Amino acid sequence: MFFEYRREKEIKGLYFFFFIFAAANQQFTNMKQTLYFLFVFALLTGTACSSDKKNSADGTTADSTAVNADSLAMADKTDYSQFYNKPEKLDTVIGDWEIHVHQFYDGTSFKEGGNVVYANYPMRINIKKGGKTVVENRIITYKTLLGEDLDKTNLLSFWRELFVTETTVYIDVSCCPTESDAVANYLLAFSADGKDSKYYIVYALSSGDMDLLPIDMSTFYAMYAHELAQTKPNPKAIKKVLNKYCTKTFANELLSHTLKNNPLFATPRFSPAWVNTLEIDTLNTLDMTCNVTYTRSPGDGKKVVRALKLKDPDDDRYLFDGVDEPGKDVAWEE
Repeated sequence: MFFEYRREKEIKGLYFFFFIFAAANQQFTNMKQTLYFLFVFALLTGTACSSDKKNSADGTTADSTAVNADSLAMADKTDYSQFYNKPEKLDTVIGDWEIHVHQFYDGTSFKEGGNVVYANYPMRINIKKGGKTVVENRIITYKTLLGEDLDKTNLLSFWRELFVTETTVYIDVSCCPTESDAVANYLLAFSADGKDSKYYIVYALSSGDMDLLPIDMSTFYAMYAHELAQTKPNPKAIKKVLNKYCTKTFANELLSHTLKNNPLFATPRFSPAWVNTLEIDTLNTLDMTCNVTYTRSPGDGKKVVRALKLKDPDDDRYLFDGVDEPGKDVAWEE
């Protein structure tokens, strides 16, 4: 999970610092656990969206007055100094989208580690496009994400980047207990037609190792499939997703495809819900390929495996450069 309004360089730099720190810190007996903790810390503290800014159509900060927050947030009189954690807020305009994402105190709190007090902050989302309301006061809680009523030590954070296309606003959120490294990451997609979707974002390879690659790969699959699933797919929106994650050659190859017989998915018709089953293997550095597996569930439950080709043009992040047997309709299945 990631853009139209972003601090990618700062985030990548933060990740890099923590990776280097963990690699050098030999005094820890369990390096995987140390790296995991640091990576999770980076995710939860590396919020990519600053508040109260108005953005230009290309996502850069424009010279203008701050966007007014929604009335509910303005009326909030909670004394947040009593809590260790603070709510996050985003008010921005990107193109003809107006987006407000605010966390708010729901009246409940808990203590951890003695007298440290944490507050529970659900998210309130309001989105307009061209002045027309798309999402109004949508409340997101940890139960919204996890689908179950767990203990209230699960803290929400929208911690990565905001990505906007002509059809959809994508918001990255995470949910993590205060005394655990069991982070659950999701991409929320709010489309102009009023429909919304939730995609699970993989943050670890199938080996269990933390890595940035599965985040980028699962986010790409989610966004690309979501754009293709629109009632009227928008070529500009699809191209925006492809240009972010793919080389120019591969982006041009995928641009004309639909959910049917798409070489990336290699199935007669791909369901965006299958993105939630992705498993991503370790990168093979000899041929620069990475196996991606998804399960056709809901469906017949069969697994489909594709070998995605990667390029590393600037040592900052990988770009996807092709897929094994791109002209074949159906990949080999387990």
